[in-house]
Amino acid sequence: MGKTHGQTGTRTYIMWCRMKSRCTNKNSLLYQKYGAKGITICARWDMFKNFFEDMGECPEGFSIDRINPIGNYEPLNCRWATKFQQLSENKTSLRIIEFNGKSQNVRAWERELGFKYITISARLKRGWSIEKALSTPLIKYEGISYDKFRKNWK
Repeated sequence: MGKTHGQTGTRTYIMWCRMKSRCTNKNSLLYQKYGAKGITICARWDMFKNFFEDMGECPEGFSIDRINPIGNYEPLNCRWATKFQQLSENKTSLRIIEFNGKSQNVRAWERELGFKYITISARLKRGWSIEKALSTPLIKYEGISYDKFRKNWK
């Protein structure tokens, strides 16, 4: 019998087990949000040793996060992130928007373009095209912004 990795019970090992469970175990409470939606884990990460080699140790207060929320668990799409980062950046409930040849969620467009999340979301809910919602500047009067769509001063 070969040597084990010696990580059983560590935070990183538990994160790896949970990731595998939600993607592969139909009895997992989270399977419907992951495995049932086609989210998979790369073959390399079937072995914990490889996962640990690629991701390193999970820092306290962090958990595994998919950078692209509709992508799979694989080295180029995963990072250790705080709960706040995961909730604000990568929820699968946030709409992925393609604009200027780039696909990302509304939070990422907010950071990149400088519009408030609520402004982008409200514009889209009102039926604005993606291009108009992400490219129409706010009206500025003497350094004060007025969002005529939301009818409020900033």
